[in-house]
Amino acid sequence: MFSAIPIKEESLTDDQWCDLYNLYRLLKERYKSNLTASNYTELKDHTLALLKREPGFNRSVILQGDRMVAWVQLVVRHAGTESQTAFFGFDGDFDRVPDELNRFAIRCVLPWMDKFHCPRLFFFSYNERTSAMARAWPAEEYNRLDTYVLRREAVNTDVLKEWLDTMPGQFPDLQLKYFPEIPDEHAEDFARLFIDFLKSMPHQRPLPLPYRAEPEDIRRQIAARKGTDRRVALCVLIDKGAQIVGLTCVLVTSAEPSELYQAMTGVVEGYRGKGLAKWLKAAMYLRMLEEIPSWHRIVTEMRSVNEPILHINSRIGYEFQSGGHEFVAERDVLETFVDGR
Repeated sequence: MFSAIPIKEESLTDDQWCDLYNLYRLLKERYKSNLTASNYTELKDHTLALLKREPGFNRSVILQGDRMVAWVQLVVRHAGTESQTAFFGFDGDFDRVPDELNRFAIRCVLPWMDKFHCPRLFFFSYNERTSAMARAWPAEEYNRLDTYVLRREAVNTDVLKEWLDTMPGQFPDLQLKYFPEIPDEHAEDFARLFIDFLKSMPHQRPLPLPYRAEPEDIRRQIAARKGTDRRVALCVLIDKGAQIVGLTCVLVTSAEPSELYQAMTGVVEGYRGKGLAKWLKAAMYLRMLEEIPSWHRIVTEMRSVNEPILHINSRIGYEFQSGGHEFVAERDVLETFVDGR
């Protein structure tokens, strides 16, 4: 029998936050799930900050009897606007998620979808355990989404140094800049380019997403990271007209041993196919090796058909970890699944 505790300001005791942190640690050890907090206090502070900052953030802890066994969340991006989009998240301590738990998790998120009038659910799974959940609803499958890991000891520094040494001479009109955090003056360009790169990313099926990122969203996220252990390191290439033509960004936290997350890497259309992503990644990773001696791996996800980045990452030393998928499910499909029909 499963039950849920919605996470709110005072809904969990410190002992329960500790239990939740231990669940995250267990999921990381058994299934290589993400964990970017180094203790339960950090997890608590970050989660409660998200609740305050993001009106569309909803997360519950799931118990089986008295034991925490899973978590489920719905994040509604751009809540209250025409482009609002509902994203499902789930992980649990099961090699195969039971049908009963799958239905219970969806039962938890349906009221959240109704609250924000979301007609469909997007779900990016990162392993076959959770992909099987989505197929049971059944959700539509759009793109294969693979997770890769770069271990510190596997980094091909010779290749990175070669790229960093040779690329500037090939593009004398471009200047590379590094920022330990996205600067406010680049928030507008970052938002615009992030969406451009998402839309132009190679795909098997175009995802029906209303892509949107506003400079205010980026500035709000930057402000929220101030005073915390989190930051988004940014490398950009700038042309003679002071326009950003390429960027790469990495999420950095203080969790020990530190695990970094490689987010977007992209180059504007007129400069694609020239190897500029190599220059950006070389500069970023050599900086991370020098600046953060404690990190032991970098995690990234990419569509399986994104051959250019797959090739670059392979040269750097990335290794395949797990395969998942991008799914979309309509609300009526989810309701039928919950009802057992």
